[in-house]
Amino acid sequence: MNYLSVRGGKLYYETAGEGPPLVLIHAGFLDSRMWDDQFQLFAKGARVIRYDVRGYGRSSRPSEEYSDAEDLFALLKHLNIESTSILGVSNGGRIALDFVSVHPSMVNSLILVSPGIRGYKSSGPEEDKEWKELDKKGDLQDLAIASVVFSR
Repeated sequence: MNYLSVRGGKLYYETAGEGPPLVLIHAGFLDSRMWDDQFQLFAKGARVIRYDVRGYGRSSRPSEEYSDAEDLFALLKHLNIESTSILGVSNGGRIALDFVSVHPSMVNSLILVSPGIRGYKSSGPEEDKEWKELDKKGDLQDLAIASVVFSR
């Protein structure tokens, strides 16, 4: 198993294939296994990298403030990748957008599927407090219900 130590944690990752790099970033509430069907297929023509974002799959839970974009930067540096294409779904799309906003020269192309977008404005302090409490508890069912209720 491949792990990369990052500030305050560790990231699990896998690579396969040769050719131009392609990073696969999973959706929220999932992990890198969501790419099981595509991973080897894409590896026939690319160097494919998939990883578990902090708090998901085999990566560690966050123990301090961190940046998903900087975690991706650290992974690419570790793998000696200067530029890559990125395919991100949902929260993975948000990470891809955050990454390209701070490291534009490292991104050849983006493939975004229903990306989250940073800058969402909550309805107020009560909603912010509820999100923080759910996040601390790690209760995914309550968090999923809250996302439906608060998005109305």
